Amino acid sequence: MYFRINGRALWARGANVVPMSQLEGRLTDKGHQALVQSAVAANMNMLRIWGGGMFMPRSFYEACDKLGVLLYHDLMFVEEQYHSAEKTNDVEEEMRFTIRTLLTHPSIILWNSCNECSRSQNISSDIYSQFVLPLVAQEDGTRPIWGSSPSFGFTTGVFGIDGIPNGNNLTYMTQRNVNKIEIHGPYNHGASKKFSTVNGQWSNSSYNTLTPFHLNRHEIGLSYPNHFVSEFGASVFSSFESMHAVISRKNWGLHGDTREKSNCTTVYENANECFGTNVLSQRNYPCDNHIEAYFTKVNLSITGEEAFRSQLYKCMISQMLWMKGTIEVFRSQNSYGTLIWQLNDNWPTGSWGLVEYGSYENEKGQVLGGRWKPLMHLLKRSLFRDVFASCGMGCNDEDNLGKCFVRNNGNVQFTGKVIANVWFFSGELHSRQSFHFTSLEPHDSIEYFNLELGREFRNSTFVLLSIVDDELMERMGQHLVIWNTPSHLHGLARNPGLTILSVVALDNGNFEILLGADKISLYIYLTSSMQGTFEDNAFCMLAASTKKLLFISTTKSSYPIQSNITDLFVKTLRIEHLANNTT
Repeated sequence: MYFRINGRALWARGANVVPMSQLEGRLTDKGHQALVQSAVAANMNMLRIWGGGMFMPRSFYEACDKLGVLLYHDLMFVEEQYHSAEKTNDVEEEMRFTIRTLLTHPSIILWNSCNECSRSQNISSDIYSQFVLPLVAQEDGTRPIWGSSPSFGFTTGVFGIDGIPNGNNLTYMTQRNVNKIEIHGPYNHGASKKFSTVNGQWSNSSYNTLTPFHLNRHEIGLSYPNHFVSEFGASVFSSFESMHAVISRKNWGLHGDTREKSNCTTVYENANECFGTNVLSQRNYPCDNHIEAYFTKVNLSITGEEAFRSQLYKCMISQMLWMKGTIEVFRSQNSYGTLIWQLNDNWPTGSWGLVEYGSYENEKGQVLGGRWKPLMHLLKRSLFRDVFASCGMGCNDEDNLGKCFVRNNGNVQFTGKVIANVWFFSGELHSRQSFHFTSLEPHDSIEYFNLELGREFRNSTFVLLSIVDDELMERMGQHLVIWNTPSHLHGLARNPGLTILSVVALDNGNFEILLGADKISLYIYLTSSMQGTFEDNAFCMLAASTKKLLFISTTKSSYPIQSNITDLFVKTLRIEHLANNTT
């Protein structure tokens, strides 16, 4: 399954959108505009409006139209817990009104009947094929219609070449007719053995950290069977800046105030019903299993500012590493859709978002449009770039490290090189390796290469990958590959001498930050309470190096005088890194 836009095949990369707030009165045009701008900045070209949420405000659609973001648009039906479609006059009138209101937006490229409507995948007709989608086709016959997310497609009722309705009765394909072409998952739900919450069930199954991923070879190209992943994700909490502003100090910990108990019982799949007074039990999924898989086991019942900051950093980095490995696997496969669950949080909590809660302007602790979590920066720098390279391990235990691939998902041919610098954590260079590729065709091309690196270096080295074309233009920024989870890495200095050397307020309202590092430091993450976004984050610095980066302010006019702006930014600027959180 894939889309063509203006005749060109598209690798769709993006995320699922949920309502920006639980309270509609707190939705703002500025928040929705900032959210779409964030998606574009992270190299996204498609968003899916999830059927369990709401039709978005006009400002959201207008921002997508203006910025060229494509919309995979569910209708507001979910086949679970009494949210399925009903054939009533009210439903029909609302649907007709909504389609007529939205059909002029060029960003919408598909109407999907509902989220995870299992019936539409397994029988020949139902309320969606007999009522919902025929009604959509009456109002808008210019766009493809789709039976469910995920779905196998139709055998009748649409033109096979583009999915646009042809006036005939709709008949669903089933798994007997066709290979699975659209996928939901995998999902990595947060869970805890010791702390029960409103979502999450502990599983004794092994946790695959995907660090590194295992590289298989696949037939790549539009002429081969392919798939579209319209949902996958891992749960994650938000930063300390976001979380501490909405819960009392006694609950500053992933398990909250453990003196206050909550008892939870399962009511539906991963959904639980909790009774009690511990507010962290009401904060969605826990993060224990993620942290335990990547870091040494720690007591997550400890509270306090220092403990909470470390717990939240570990949670976000763990989610980032699992998602990084999952996306690397997808990029090595014949996949033409990578839509993450989910783009945004709709309250400060343990959720699935790439960006934090950010609906309302001047909300304490929050950034309008949502503060970026670490994974969002990886999407921007490497994971969602057209030309991408990464390295994993082979499928056999005896294989060496450094089984690598480079993939061109863009619309133009690529000629250039992948640069791989292998470093010891102690700071010495292991090797510089370069691989030149000629005429990587758009969409249809993947090439494989091997690093010279034995398995004995698994816990003592890492790789920094980058891609440049033959004109030396950067095509992929710094992509860090570690061969094991953080708890197994040897030689990484706990105190790398990472310092903020200077902060300069620029005339345009942005800030220029100069960082220095004495020793190697991984996954450096900067946060601030100011409104804005760092141009880069969750990055690596080598020994005896400096790095200059911008903080791009989004509310330049709201601060009184220049000196006060700088003082406020410096006061709230905070920096974390991997080694300080591995013991």
